[in-house]
Amino acid sequence: TDTVMIIGGEYWNDLGENIHTATCEVMDFGAAVPQWQPTGSLHHAPAHANVVILPDRRVLVIGGGTFDLYGEPVTIPELYDPVTGIWTELPAQVYGRMYHSTALLLPDGRVISAGQDNGPSGDWGEIYEPPYLFRGARPAISAAPQQVAYGSSFIIETPDAADIAAVALLRLGGVTHSVNMEQRYVGLSFSAAGATTLLATAPQDGNHAP
Repeated sequence: TDTVMIIGGEYWNDLGENIHTATCEVMDFGAAVPQWQPTGSLHHAPAHANVVILPDRRVLVIGGGTFDLYGEPVTIPELYDPVTGIWTELPAQVYGRMYHSTALLLPDGRVISAGQDNGPSGDWGEIYEPPYLFRGARPAISAAPQQVAYGSSFIIETPDAADIAAVALLRLGGVTHSVNMEQRYVGLSFSAAGATTLLATAPQDGNHAP
C-alpha cells in the first residue's frame, strides 16, 4: 500500500503552554478515498524525535523531548508494528537525542542514533540492534543486478529462496531537523523461480521509487 504516517506534534496554546501529543495517524493513498485514520498512540509524546523505517516494515521513533529544544528528553525509543497498530517501548538510550540529532538505518540493518547540538550528546553515537538481527542467520543475497528498469522483472540469487517471505527496496535516509524525507520502503511482488532464485518485479515508476 502507499501509506504515509504522521506522528506526534507540539504547539503553544493561548496560555503559553507547550502542548505535546502522542497520537498517530496513517493515510493509505491506494484507497478509493484516502483519509487520515487514527492508529495506536505512542507511550510518550516527544517533539524533535527521529523516525526510521526498518526493513521489516516496523517504524522506530528515537529521541525527542517534551519541553522546548532540549528540555525533558525522552530516552525510551518506541517501535511501531503496522500489523497490530501497537507501539512497544524499547531499552533506554544513554543520552537524550533532541534538536539537531540524527537517527539513520545502516546498511547492515542496525540503527545509529547520534548528535544533538547541546550538551554531551553531540559527542557520542549509540547503536540500536533491532529484533530481526536475533532470529538466526540472516538471508544472503549471492547475486542481484546493480540497476533495474521501472516495471521490469529481475533475478535475485539466494540460497534462502524457500524461506523468503518478502522482498523490498529500502531507500536509505538523509535526516535534518528531525525530518527524514529520503527514506522509503517499497515492497516488491516476487515469486520463486528455482531453489536458489527469486523473480522480482521493479516498481512501476519514479513516484514510488525516486
